[in-house]
Parts: sequence; structure tokens; C-alpha cells
Amino acid sequence: MNDEIITEEQIYMQDIICKAVQCNPQKSDFEIYNIIYSNLNIGNIQTISTILRLIKLNKQLLLE
Repeated sequence: MNDEIITEEQIYMQDIICKAVQCNPQKSDFEIYNIIYSNLNIGNIQTISTILRLIKLNKQLLLE
């Protein structure tokens, strides 16, 4: 595994995503993304892709 430094912004983003998914597991990924969008500064397509991937991952883990 590669060592990576996780920034404060990435930790905050992950926290927001986890809370949004936990509070809205029945909503679609796009609806959850819209909730997250109002709380984060999303500046590029890579960040959007990361957010959508983390939403899917959190929903899967929540339903297990």
C-alpha cells in the first residue's frame, strides 16, 4: 500500500459524505451528491468522481 498524506479537507469531505449517506440511505446517489454539494467546495471533475465513489462505497457498507 502506498503511503499517502490525507489533508484536512479530504477528512472533512469524507465526514460529510458519511453523514449524508447515513442520514439518507434510501436516496439515490445523485440526491445525496446534491446534499453534499451544498456543504463542500467542489472544484473539479476528479473531486466529483471521488465523491460519487465514496457515496456508493458508504451505501454498500451501510447495507451490509
